[in-house]
Amino acid sequence: MYKTVVIEYSPKADDMAQKVEEKANKMLQDGYELVTMSITGTAKAILVFKKGLKKSFIFEKKFYINSNFIGGI
Repeated sequence: MYKTVVIEYSPKADDMAQKVEEKANKMLQDGYELVTMSITGTAKAILVFKKGLKKSFIFEKKFYINSNFIGGI
């Protein structure tokens, strides 16, 4: 199950990052993982969460990204 959340107008990057982090941590407590996000031209953020991601999938994805990054150096 996916859930989309909009973070309202926040033109400063530091403020936006803090709001995204707070929302991601709150949603994690409810069993949702942040899948992707987008910042709009009007300084809003759209966050997409998915409930029930398997930890093995998350680990494999992080490992794949990290190993590609290291291998590309």
